[in-house]
Amino acid sequence: MALPNSNISVAMVKAELGAASNDVGRLCTHPNINKWSKHKPVRQPYINTDGLSDWWKALDGKCGLNIPVYTNPGGISTNGTFLYDLKNKNYNWEYMPPEGQSSPYRLADFRNYEHSAVMPIASLPSYNAFVDTNNNIQIDLEVVVEYPDDYNLTLQDITHQGVDMTNYYLGVMLYKPTNDTFIIGTNQSKISTGNLTIILNDMGSSTGAWKAAFFMCSEALAQGGTLPVANYIPIDIPHVDVTVLTGGVVSIYIYGMWNDLNNAINYEYILYNNGGSDRTVTGIQCFLVYTTGSQEPSEGTVVETQYQPDVTVPANSMITISNKTFTHTRITGRAYWIGVSAVGVPMTYNQVEDSIEI
Repeated sequence: MALPNSNISVAMVKAELGAASNDVGRLCTHPNINKWSKHKPVRQPYINTDGLSDWWKALDGKCGLNIPVYTNPGGISTNGTFLYDLKNKNYNWEYMPPEGQSSPYRLADFRNYEHSAVMPIASLPSYNAFVDTNNNIQIDLEVVVEYPDDYNLTLQDITHQGVDMTNYYLGVMLYKPTNDTFIIGTNQSKISTGNLTIILNDMGSSTGAWKAAFFMCSEALAQGGTLPVANYIPIDIPHVDVTVLTGGVVSIYIYGMWNDLNNAINYEYILYNNGGSDRTVTGIQCFLVYTTGSQEPSEGTVVETQYQPDVTVPANSMITISNKTFTHTRITGRAYWIGVSAVGVPMTYNQVEDSIEI
């Protein structure tokens, strides 16, 4: 539970941090401060921040975090450049506490401090990425804390030069730890769309074990092309193992229909396995999306995401998962779509059908 919004005391903060000191300066720089808390001591030049609604963003907008920003990619073997530092994890979104004179210590910064806050975005511990029929693989990240949140930082809270992190493109670099081989790419939609799936192309000849490092970029990267001058931001997520695999190809299709009252969508999805061995499909996610005007479904607004259990599909078989529901009231002027994706399976969409009167 977060600390209260008023009547903050030294004893209260001391107990929350497990600190031994009663000194406000030591409390405001204590190593136990959780950097993912939205409210915490930050570098602002004011003695008092009362009346400042966004004081917790700190003077640079990065919410008290030391987030490195590279303006060009550099080289994979050149120390101090983005590619080198990303591979070797020479970065850390380190907490930047106030320093004293230029950024005073303020006990009031602990109002609404949340000691159990978490990193707002996460990866799986490891990935088995199957090459699909288009010779691609996909790697998904997950938003752990949705915007807005009163106590936990979200990506939308953190800004660089006035631009929040959801206006960047999510990227991944697969690399070999023992040499300079790497594959890099980004999503073609901004994080703000809610689509956190990264597709890497032409992966049929790149099977085997890789490491993955995640980042954000101000430009969408064309895989295999020259990396542009742009803002590159490594994400403070541990590097994970990725195994690129071939095998039976799984595809998923989804179908949905409004109920008679237009306040719920009943849907089902079908998994096909055309391979000669069983496949367990993991990371299945179903989405309700709406579009306006000429938007494509991938450009639409995600209304809800439903996470589904793993499904094992026997060789050369299909399985239908039915009796699923999105609860949502239809709004005139919007086109509604349902989508489905899974680890190693590309996203597919289908427009929600009108109710059939019998």
